[in-house]
Amino acid sequence: MVYVCRRCGKGLINPVSVERGYGPKCYRKNKKPFSQANESDFTYRITSGSNPVLVIIDLNQGGMSVTNNMKAVIAEIAADVGVDRRLLVMPIIYRDSEGFFDGVNLSLNGSVSFYPIIPGQRLTNEQEAIQAVTQRKAGV
Repeated sequence: MVYVCRRCGKGLINPVSVERGYGPKCYRKNKKPFSQANESDFTYRITSGSNPVLVIIDLNQGGMSVTNNMKAVIAEIAADVGVDRRLLVMPIIYRDSEGFFDGVNLSLNGSVSFYPIIPGQRLTNEQEAIQAVTQRKAGV
């Protein structure tokens, strides 16, 4: 799995960098907020393959929770990948500060809502969550 730096978009492989959400250089440069999404400590990646999924991880480092700041987080990710957030049509999942994965619905007007990926279950395994949300979108 490859996670990307929240500032420059380069891949992160060092576990410390993944936990911070920034590569070493960007972490040092990031003393001042560069967006509202910076209030949340998160990292993200887009899975490869024919059915990409946006995976957002709340790093839970004392900032605002991703849950309470999801609209700004998605807007920043969309800007990082070079699209309007309304064009993010891929499934979106996120791991909350308690370690559980939930699905994220993004409407055309930019509002955000959450749903259990599998009703009645709290998923903690990223691969299971990706598989379940992909099947859900395909209507399986």
